[in-house]
Amino acid sequence: MNAISFLIATFGWSIVHSIWQIALISILVKVLLSLFSKGTSTMKYNIVLSGLFAAFMAFVITFYISADLRIAALDTRGFFNGASADRALSLQAFTSPDTPYAGGQNDWIRTFMQRIDGSLGYIVALWFAGFLFFLIRFLGGYLYIYRLRNIHAYRVSE
Repeated sequence: MNAISFLIATFGWSIVHSIWQIALISILVKVLLSLFSKGTSTMKYNIVLSGLFAAFMAFVITFYISADLRIAALDTRGFFNGASADRALSLQAFTSPDTPYAGGQNDWIRTFMQRIDGSLGYIVALWFAGFLFFLIRFLGGYLYIYRLRNIHAYRVSE
């Protein structure tokens, strides 16, 4: 596994996991907003801002854990310090077709995960295309506002 495929796999699984993580965080934010419905707008803003920060941190932590698990799975000769065989076994339990799960043989979970694993390149490419689209949209809006403020801006005569 080269560095590019390592990053695509790690980033792709982080994107997949961020879907359910963001769903849980948004449910929590919705519950908090309903509990504090009589609160000030600043309090509601802080709750939503905390939810956005929690979603970002969940992605970063998931990326770190996923990278650590992949390094541990690849570390058969001790190249990486700090990677353990226990972490490697926990990743291989989900990806190896020969390893039964603790609760029995769940082929549908393994099949689902293998299909996702085979589609990680497409998932990352789609995420990156969306990122570029919204980055260009943001920069276009920023340049438009800059143009409105600074170029051909004349005072209205009274």
